[in-house]
Amino acid sequence: MLLFRLFARTGIYLLGDGTPAWVYSGYRAAVWAGTTAYNFAAILTLVLCSVIAIYFWLRRDIGGRFLPLLAGAMVPWNLGLFFFSPGPAMSLAYLMVSAGIVVSAVAVSWPGATRAARLALVSLATSFLCVYYFAAVAPLRHAGWTFDDHGIDVFRSGEALAAIGILAAFVAWGRTRRLRLIIGPAVAAALLIGGHASVPERFPLIGTWAMGVTMHLPFLVYAVGAALLGLTVLKLLHSGRGLLGLGLALLFASHRMLPLTYFNLLIVCGFLLMAIALAPATSLAGEEEAVRRPGRASGR
Repeated sequence: MLLFRLFARTGIYLLGDGTPAWVYSGYRAAVWAGTTAYNFAAILTLVLCSVIAIYFWLRRDIGGRFLPLLAGAMVPWNLGLFFFSPGPAMSLAYLMVSAGIVVSAVAVSWPGATRAARLALVSLATSFLCVYYFAAVAPLRHAGWTFDDHGIDVFRSGEALAAIGILAAFVAWGRTRRLRLIIGPAVAAALLIGGHASVPERFPLIGTWAMGVTMHLPFLVYAVGAALLGLTVLKLLHSGRGLLGLGLALLFASHRMLPLTYFNLLIVCGFLLMAIALAPATSLAGEEEAVRRPGRASGR
């Protein structure tokens, strides 16, 4: 879906008056295919959220009762949005539940995470909490609240926090010397930098439309961040930590301005998958400690 959004937005600039008709036809067909894929992906995301909620309910020793209930509530809530438009109060409640899931997922992940991983979790969570705050400004104003919200400043701060989170995630999980993993992200970063050098004015528009990124930071931050993120995900996928890699990828496959609730589900599922990936290590560590120190574990 991320590739589809990038292709659809970039195609606007590639097509002109002199473009052959068959190219237009191909572009329209590709956009139609992407739209169809989006509908299918939205269903899969709801299924994924349901499975995750069931997992946490069955493993209440990991997430307690609070997290599976919040995760499970997201499914009927999102289904209900197909049939009615929420008012300001419902929109705010939805954002608060989403924020609660993010914070709870980080809390579940915390004991089994290294220092670098904890920095990544906190930075990424705070980054998306900034997104939720930005999304909450409009419902708050509709509800009659008047205040100096600094919404866009908070939103932009979230991008900087996301960059810190990506760097910390790379330090925690992505460092490698395997060239076959490094080459792809490095080439992608080089292409981004080269494209920005030739047509810099197009990238902020494409970034905002396709990913909800304002690109107010130096472009090098975004190019290097994308490369480090890709490398970290690849390293996780190739080292038997696919759930963690998938969760991290879902966070950035979303649209930060949340034009659709589908994008918020990607964020929620991303944090929940990361919690699943990190929480078992906590349980195993506790069991090993109990085996090593049976007297202390039994309270004697």
